[in-house]
Order: sequence, then C-alpha cells, then structure tokens
Amino acid sequence: MTLDIAARTTCKTTWPDGACNEKSGSVVILSSEDDAADTIRPRLDAANADLTRIHILEAVRRQKQDGNTSLEQFNLQDDITALQDAIAKLEDVRVVIIDPISAYLGKTDSHVTSKVRGLLAPLTAIAQILRFSVIFVEHLNKSNLKPMYRSSGSIGFIAAARAAWCFGQDPENPSQRVMLPLKHNLAPEQQGLSYRIQEARPEIPAVAWGGPVALSADVVLQPEDSEERSECLQAMDWLREHLSAGPLPAPQVYREAKSVCISERTLKRAKGKLGVKSVKDTFGSGWSWHLLAAEEGQDTPKGATSKGWPSSPPVAPFDGQQGYAPDKEGQGCTCQDCGVHYGTLAGWRAHLRSRCVDTETN
Repeated sequence: MTLDIAARTTCKTTWPDGACNEKSGSVVILSSEDDAADTIRPRLDAANADLTRIHILEAVRRQKQDGNTSLEQFNLQDDITALQDAIAKLEDVRVVIIDPISAYLGKTDSHVTSKVRGLLAPLTAIAQILRFSVIFVEHLNKSNLKPMYRSSGSIGFIAAARAAWCFGQDPENPSQRVMLPLKHNLAPEQQGLSYRIQEARPEIPAVAWGGPVALSADVVLQPEDSEERSECLQAMDWLREHLSAGPLPAPQVYREAKSVCISERTLKRAKGKLGVKSVKDTFGSGWSWHLLAAEEGQDTPKGATSKGWPSSPPVAPFDGQQGYAPDKEGQGCTCQDCGVHYGTLAGWRAHLRSRCVDTETN
C-alpha cells in the first residue's frame, strides 16, 4: 500500500479515488521489514514508479569516540538532523514513509505518550518547514478495544497524526480488502475504498483499487473467532429476511430473535453490519428498525453502518462536453485547457472548478 502511494507520488498519477495528484516529487523510504533489492524494488517496478525519485534510507554513519565511523540503523531519537539535511538536499521530497514507526524509536519507550509526542514533535516541525507529508505504519494489537486504541504502542502515535487509516478484510468478501478512515483532523469525514492484492508479475504483488465502501472500522477490525463469525452471519441472514417486507418495532425484533436462539449481542452486531437504522416513528410510540436498502429497492450493502461516508461523485459518461478529451479506453480524460490527465470525468470537473491552471491564469 505504501509503495503504491510512493509510485503515484513520483509519477503524478491520479489518486485511487479519482482526485488530482497536482505535483510529483521524491519519496524517502525507511523500511526495517522489507529488503530493498528483493522486495521494495520489484514492487515499485510493478507500480510503475519513477525510481530516480525513490530514496531508501537504510543506515546512517556515526562517529565513535575513537574517531572511527560505523554504519548503524537510523532512529528518530538521534538522527533527525541527518534526515532533515538529506531531505533539504533532495529539494523535491513530498513524502517520507516510515514502516513501521516502532523500529525507529531509538531508546524511546513507545508506551509512554509524553515520550512519543516528544520524539515526533521535531519530525512534525521539519515536515511543516520543508513541506512534505509523513506516512508511518503502526500495527494493531489483538485487544477488544476500538481500533483507535489498538496501537501496539502509545495512543500518542494516533494523536500526533492528522489523519489515520486502517486496513482489513471485507467481512463478507475475504478476497477483498478495505482502507477505512479512522480519524481526520484537517479534512471532512472521508469514505473508505476497497482494493485487492493481485500479482502484477509472478510473485510480485500490486494493489488493484476498487470503489467506495461504507464500512465501519469498528466492524471490520472487531476480533471474533470462527464460531462468533458464523453466528453473526446467520443473524444477518435472518434479520435481512425479517425486515425485507418493511420496518418492525424493535421489541418485536428482539423477541422474535430470541425465539430462534439469536442473542441480543449477536443481533446488535448483525444490525450494525447490515446498516439497519433505528427510527422513532411518532411521539411515545417507541422505536422501529428499518432496513434502508430494502426500502429503496436495492441490495443490502453488507457491512454498511447506519451512518455511511459520502460516496464519491458518480462517473458520468462522456457527453461531448467541451474542455476535455476522453481516453480511447477506460473512463479517464485529459483537460484541454492545461493538459493534465484525470482518471475519471468527475475528477476533471472537480479540477476545472477549483484548480485548472488555464482557468486561474485567465
């Protein structure tokens, strides 16, 4: 995933949601888990990255007390100045990827929030001054807490980030994975995206992006064993069929679910995954459960929450409107005013309204 982002950054490729990638640049990668030659390089090749703009930081040279020097692993505690100098020298760095962040903490205790904040503060300041983004990867633990609090270290990592995304398998389609928003401090609420990992070349994986999804991170990352999962799937089938004819009073649903041995906890989980909404019909009449997709005459979105993220703009067919040239194949087009390519017509329209170079100069 991070290498897909890196490749798009170096080549100014349209982002997976169709948004314009306005400026290309270099990427600095720190990766302690993947070898540069046999893993990182082939995956960047598969993603069509501009390798001249990829810079992998593997070690730093430190001077010992006896005057000799040695190559040692970079860490954010001791080598932040070296990182700053390297980025300033490159001049066009747009993204720094640290995977995983826990491997570059030096002697900092990752479970102490104040220590983590103190370690990340200089990196944040450098990013603001030199105008680049930092993407760091953090693994989740196996606790039953909400994803926001399941960092393998301190909550300070999530708190320091201005945006956080989590990744997991689609509960109803294990072959599909999802990228879901966890927090966004500087942007409106975001939608999730589906994707698959497929072979671009023999034994070389690449990301194949899908469409928007309305899934909750709490649902996707909720730990459950195989027996719990089976019970939830059965409850979802029962509830979907039960509400397909229209809304039912909540007490009636609980009562009838209990009669077929569906526990209240399992029923609530099924309700969340199906996107069933609780509605208070009239004053004093109690609550009823509505299967929204069924009322709209559509298939129920499996795993959808009652509060979905806004969907991306629909991709309209090319209608002969002047200002763009459609691709011969696919849904993309090229702006005739500024010459920039977009993956969808919706992306071009959004660009024309706010960012078109020709429009601004006129």
